[in-house]
Amino acid sequence: MTLLAAPYLVRSGQATVGEILGAVTYLISGLELALRLVVQVVGNAALQLSVVLRRLADASAEPVSVTTDTGTVSPHGAEIRLEGVTFRYGALATPVVAGLSLTIPAGEHLVIAGPSGIGKSTLVNLVAGLERPELGTVHIGGTEVNDLSPVWLRRAIVLVPHESNIFAGTLRENLTYLAPDADDPELDHVAELFGLGEVVAHVGGYDGDIRHADDLSSGQLQLVALARTYLSRDARVVILDEGTCHLDPSAEAGAEAAFAARGAMSCRA
Repeated sequence: MTLLAAPYLVRSGQATVGEILGAVTYLISGLELALRLVVQVVGNAALQLSVVLRRLADASAEPVSVTTDTGTVSPHGAEIRLEGVTFRYGALATPVVAGLSLTIPAGEHLVIAGPSGIGKSTLVNLVAGLERPELGTVHIGGTEVNDLSPVWLRRAIVLVPHESNIFAGTLRENLTYLAPDADDPELDHVAELFGLGEVVAHVGGYDGDIRHADDLSSGQLQLVALARTYLSRDARVVILDEGTCHLDPSAEAGAEAAFAARGAMSCRA
């Protein structure tokens, strides 16, 4: 109402522009907290609903076959092969990846290092099937990524970004999101592997609530995301896109050693 009446109030001399601006600023600052609370409540409710729906869908879904029209991918690990891959963001843009050929044998661990902007994230997105090359092909186990079932692909390849995501719920729900049947001994094992003891104590045990991402530090969020990925039953390829950037060197080394011992192929950029 203040904004609608502002032209009349200024023309009639009942208020100055400064007074109108001050009133609007006061109203916005007063409503900011309420608006923030509404967004948080709605966001948390939506996340919880999505988790419930996902678990219901997983429980009722048919087993996903890994057989495609062009071949079968082994569920025990698969070679990743890029052949002459070129990718650019836009027809007139300079290629980020140009004519790249690369083979990562099953069970291997690859580290891609370099300054920001050289295409590390683009490369991992191509491997994960999130981007399609302009030229060339990406294969997993001898089968082109585009020919694989998207459902199987999303289960078999797990990408951990540098900004780790958690949802409002218990620590147990966050850790077992990709492995709903994981029991306490498994959680104890993964907590020891990734140094989650401080997180478990901080939230009050596996059934302690995490209401906001701010409840945990950036490093703790990454540890939860890494432990969640480790627990996944289906993850054959683990890609860390700066997924350990907030960890100290010892924690980072421990996480990499855990994945190497697990047997899943891993790629860290």
